Amino acid sequence: MAEYFQSITGIEPLSIEQAMMIPHPEPDSDHRWYSAVMQAKRPDVPFVFVGVGGKVWSLRDGYDASVFFPPVKMRRERPTWLELLGLRRPMFISGKTLCDDTWPCLVEALYADEGDNAVAADRVLFDPPPNPPPLHDRLRSLRGATQAELYLRPGSYRLRVTAGDGTPQVKQTLRVPAR
Repeated sequence: MAEYFQSITGIEPLSIEQAMMIPHPEPDSDHRWYSAVMQAKRPDVPFVFVGVGGKVWSLRDGYDASVFFPPVKMRRERPTWLELLGLRRPMFISGKTLCDDTWPCLVEALYADEGDNAVAADRVLFDPPPNPPPLHDRLRSLRGATQAELYLRPGSYRLRVTAGDGTPQVKQTLRVPAR
């Protein structure tokens, strides 16, 4: 893709490889260098290696950098990277309270000063199944939970809830304090 872009525009783009140095559901599928680096470094955030001369390491030619992604840490069935290194804070919500025990139920946090057609700052779908799927299921659902956290920046929000007949309604406002 980068070569195609360069041939059309004459601009040499920054090419970042982000698909190889990731954890897989089966550890035997991980790249051998990935496994060794994760065991040695135990990082909390994605990173790249930079050599003494400032050159960034890449697994393959044609890329300017390869990113190593640590295993995802989950909290209340959501990945903690959603905190964006402290820019967003987890705010507890109750599906039972907001959704009136009507499932499935979508809870979205909209910035208070934006219109109803704005993209949500974060959203959670509550859909408690009668029998939660097995833990090894690759689908990251809330696994039957009726409580979750929205990851939001400090500010004011409207919580929009869509359940039952599909008509969205604003249930409450939420203020996320600065740290």
